[in-house]
Amino acid sequence: MSIYIACPPLFATGGTELLHQLHQKLKQRGIDSYIYYYDAIQSNKEDLIAERFKKYFVNFEKEIVLDFADTKDHFLILPETLIGKIKSSEIKLCHWWLSVDNFFKDKWLLKQNLIFSNDPIQNLKNFFKKIINRFPYNTLNEMLNQENVYCNFYQSHYALQFIKKLGLKNPLPLSDFI
Repeated sequence: MSIYIACPPLFATGGTELLHQLHQKLKQRGIDSYIYYYDAIQSNKEDLIAERFKKYFVNFEKEIVLDFADTKDHFLILPETLIGKIKSSEIKLCHWWLSVDNFFKDKWLLKQNLIFSNDPIQNLKNFFKKIINRFPYNTLNEMLNQENVYCNFYQSHYALQFIKKLGLKNPLPLSDFI
């Protein structure tokens, strides 16, 4: 069993620091853990790490991956900002609700950025689709209840209430004081 923790490369926030801290704690307990920098194209893995996070690694080459093994015996921890962005079919997904609000803000901005193209007909279709579908609310079930979702970590009462309200699988506490 391996645990992959998805994280954007070179992005230094409190949330991404928590992802690195979790990785460090898992490694200290002898668990096979990796930071998965999604969409990374650089070959030198050390260059993908924000400077302030380098202290969480013992061996950059072994602990950082640019892909993950999509099999049933592994886990992939996804912060809320990456839910729906990383495609997998077999690996057990663990959503970590660091911020419920960032989930919606991120999905809304993504859709806003995709609405305009060079094709006016496509722009019109996108506009009506957005009005009718009310993105992201129509896609919540699809993103959050895939068959391979294993659990939903939360660190706040607000996130727990959100998880319960939607009836998401296995809410488990994981605080920022790892």
